[in-house]
Amino acid sequence: ESKLTSAGSKLTITQKLLTIEKTTVNSKGYDGNTVAVVNLGTLSGLVKNEELGLSGTGDFNSKNVTEADTVNVKYSIGDKGTFKASNYKLASPTEKFAAKITPKTISVSGVAAANKTFDGSTKAVVTSNSLANILPTDKVNLTIEGSFESSFVGSNKKVNVNMSLDNANYQLDKSSLEVTASITSPLDASAATSQRQTSPGGANTNIAPVEFDANPFGATAAGGNLDEIPDQELFEGLLVVKNDGLRRQVALSEENFECLEADSKEGCKR
Repeated sequence: ESKLTSAGSKLTITQKLLTIEKTTVNSKGYDGNTVAVVNLGTLSGLVKNEELGLSGTGDFNSKNVTEADTVNVKYSIGDKGTFKASNYKLASPTEKFAAKITPKTISVSGVAAANKTFDGSTKAVVTSNSLANILPTDKVNLTIEGSFESSFVGSNKKVNVNMSLDNANYQLDKSSLEVTASITSPLDASAATSQRQTSPGGANTNIAPVEFDANPFGATAAGGNLDEIPDQELFEGLLVVKNDGLRRQVALSEENFECLEADSKEGCKR
C-alpha cells in the first residue's frame, strides 16, 4: 500500500512498488535488426481492484547471429480508466533475458557440374546462379567446390558439392541439392571403337588405351615411358600396363572394369 510520511505538518503519499512476473522473449531468425518480440507478463502489487496498463520493448544486444545472446527489455506503466500510474513505481523498469538470433536460410539455384574428360582425378567444376533472399543491405559471397565420387569413366555420376558463405548471418538450404555429371574417355568415339579391347574372359570391355605423359594422373595423352611404375597397376581410374614396350593409360568404367589381356595378370587389381 502507499505510505504516509510526515514532514513537519505535511503528509505525503509515496508510490507503491510494483513487480512484473512471467515476462518472456522469443529467439528469432536473422532479419537485419535488433528488435525482439516481448511477451509481457503481469503486474504484481496493485491495490485491490485497481488496474494499470503495461507496455515493454525489447532489443537484442546485437543484430548479428554470432554476437546476439541477450534481450534488454524496458517496461513502462500507464493509466487505465480512473486508475493512475503515478501512484505506482516499477521496482525494476528494465530486465534482461537470454535469447538468440538464428541464421536466415537462403537458397541458390542452378547448381550444376560440368562434364569432363577422364584425367585420373575426382575434381569437378561446379557453377551456380545467384543467391536468393538476401537482405538489400547485406553482402554475401558463395564459395562452391565439387568432386566426383570416383574418377572412373561413367555417365550421370554423383558429384559431391561443398558450398560455404562468408556471412554467418545466413545459411544455405541444401535439402534438394542433387548434382550429377559425366566423365568421358580421353579418346573420341571413333578412336575408342577402333581400339576396343577384349578381356581374358572374351567380353568386350569398351575401354581404349592411350599413351600417357610423365604424370600418371595427367590430363594429356602424349607418348612416354614410366619405368618406375610396375608393368600393371591400377590407380584410381587409371590402369597402367606394359604393352610392346610402351606404358599406357586406360580410362576405366567402375562398372565394367576387367583386366586387359597381358602376359601376366599379376598386379592388375581393382
